[in-house]
Amino acid sequence: MFSSQLTEDQMVLQDMSRKFSANEIAPVAAKHDQDSSFPVDIVQSAIELGLMNLTLDPDYGGSGLSMLDACIVVEELAAGCAGTTTSLIGNDLGLAPIAIAGTEVQKQQFIAPVIEQKGLASFCLTEPSAGSDFAGVRSKLTKVEGGYRLNGAKQWITNSGYAKQFAVFATLDVSLREKGMCCVIVDAKADGVTLGKHEDKLGQRASDTRGITFDDVFISQANLVGAEGKGFEIAIATLDHVRPLTASIAVGLSRRAFEFALEYAK
Repeated sequence: MFSSQLTEDQMVLQDMSRKFSANEIAPVAAKHDQDSSFPVDIVQSAIELGLMNLTLDPDYGGSGLSMLDACIVVEELAAGCAGTTTSLIGNDLGLAPIAIAGTEVQKQQFIAPVIEQKGLASFCLTEPSAGSDFAGVRSKLTKVEGGYRLNGAKQWITNSGYAKQFAVFATLDVSLREKGMCCVIVDAKADGVTLGKHEDKLGQRASDTRGITFDDVFISQANLVGAEGKGFEIAIATLDHVRPLTASIAVGLSRRAFEFALEYAK
């Protein structure tokens, strides 16, 4: 049976996260929001404290927290700034497809180095014509010797301006919809990768959000995660994995909004 009473370890984790949020995130939240600037120093500090890569396996450098423990951390961080926290959970999203469906070799190649080098990864699913109905992605993979050529565009991609690699969902055949979708890992500096401008958003302004264009980018066969046609399943599993963290951002943000209102009312 689930208990709402936190364990001693969870209370320690909550206290550490709350102090980090209050001391490191909250004092500069308004500045990052006003400037729409990415909180590089906060990201690096969070990595050093184990407050990033929360749900990723310790064998590859992650913190290895349970989902409940990760949600406790994220709620506290989000009380300081929702945009910053969105950036801080980016790797739990961007590296999850590999953790879920990658081979051991791929986990060592595409998860461990990103975490070891204190880097970022992005999850590239949404397109201008495929948002909620992401089975309709139009980014195209064409088979060539040794792998694929990727052409297409993604939008609203979190941390993309600072990421080392992208988990990209594209299709071998648009007419097949979800049955043609694949997941491939793309080096952010690969030839043919072009980043769009940072979006000037109404909120979440500390989170770097951009479009990405892929122009005949070569993808090695070794960078295919899972089998051809399994990309939709991997995307669904990834979104299921990260949704509790996203919900926890909302809880932390709404809690802080209530606290502000209470302070004002008094």
